[in-house]
Amino acid sequence: MEKFLKITGILFTVLVVIMMLFAAGTVIPAIPVFGSVANFVTVAFQHIWLPLSAAVFVIALLTAIFGKKHRAKHITDTVISFLTLISAAVTVLSMTSTLKRYVDRPNLFPKKQDVSQVVTDTKIYTVSDTGNVELNVYHLSDDKKNKPVMIFIHGGGWVFGSKEDHEYYSKVFAENGYVTFSVDYDISSKTRHLAKTTEKQILEAFAWVRKHAAEYGADAEDLYVTGGSAGGNLAIEIAFKINSGIYSTSSDGTRVPKVKAVSVTFPVADPADFYRNDDMILGGVARNMAYSYTGCSPEEDPELYRSITPVNFITKDAPAVNMLVGREDSLVPPKAAYELADAMGKAGVDCQLIIIPFGNHMFEMADGGMGCNAYLETSFKWFEAHR
Repeated sequence: MEKFLKITGILFTVLVVIMMLFAAGTVIPAIPVFGSVANFVTVAFQHIWLPLSAAVFVIALLTAIFGKKHRAKHITDTVISFLTLISAAVTVLSMTSTLKRYVDRPNLFPKKQDVSQVVTDTKIYTVSDTGNVELNVYHLSDDKKNKPVMIFIHGGGWVFGSKEDHEYYSKVFAENGYVTFSVDYDISSKTRHLAKTTEKQILEAFAWVRKHAAEYGADAEDLYVTGGSAGGNLAIEIAFKINSGIYSTSSDGTRVPKVKAVSVTFPVADPADFYRNDDMILGGVARNMAYSYTGCSPEEDPELYRSITPVNFITKDAPAVNMLVGREDSLVPPKAAYELADAMGKAGVDCQLIIIPFGNHMFEMADGGMGCNAYLETSFKWFEAHR
């Protein structure tokens, strides 16, 4: 029994130290390694992190009070776990305070909507050299007409991902009266660089939506676009180019409807800046993604990078954009999103930039969590304000 208790005590101390490192990496992003990855966990899963921190502190405190041996160790565990709990509380309070300016009631604990009535259809919208390219249609089987259309473009650094990514989002929009079209597209790789063709391929999906939206009771002219990360880049980029007239028709001549508003999370607002990410842990990942998409560095082909950077296509007709970004995003540096928002403001285009304190990339990955619900609620409000 004594040996078991000793091993348990050692493991508990290891847990306390690891949690302390995650807590420290969250509030002090400059800490090597943990500063790059800790808040993927601590912020995205606050509903787990905060109660876990509290539970570990209570256990450490009780052990320090009632433990008869190793008193100094127990006290040290208690102090460290208390600091971890304080860190967790600070991140929650900071995020709650920020979001109160944009949402009605930030909710720490996941509150998912019932999307069981949403129907999913899979359709082919074009054909490429890899075969059929599909999209999913999420809708309710009701008799309502003229529903707004949402087009969702998945992320994944242009090198992975699918139309089923963040399916909860697509279904929530459908549950709330939209018809959502989530689009697949050919992904790039180390040997297959598709930056010159991906936007035009997705444009075929926009054309397919215009031709078929009415079959689902939707009005293709009431069009909104969303996406995250690389999908956020594509969503803003394509919407800007459609509204400016650069993209007006698909390959078969179908007119593409203009976009009323866009809502995105942590978009790659500047692919060149993304390529140059110098983060110790994720900088290489970003660089490989950008290279796979373009086949070059920004120095080797600056014009190609310019052609996929949204700030270069802002016009007076650009749609309103809602952006949620993590202040400490170590994969997609948020500076370019700040600059894009500033440029839109100077051009007289409506833009709302929501900066999540301590947030990293994918701060909204927990379905129904605080970040997820913040994205959904601000998106609904944004689209309603720009109908």
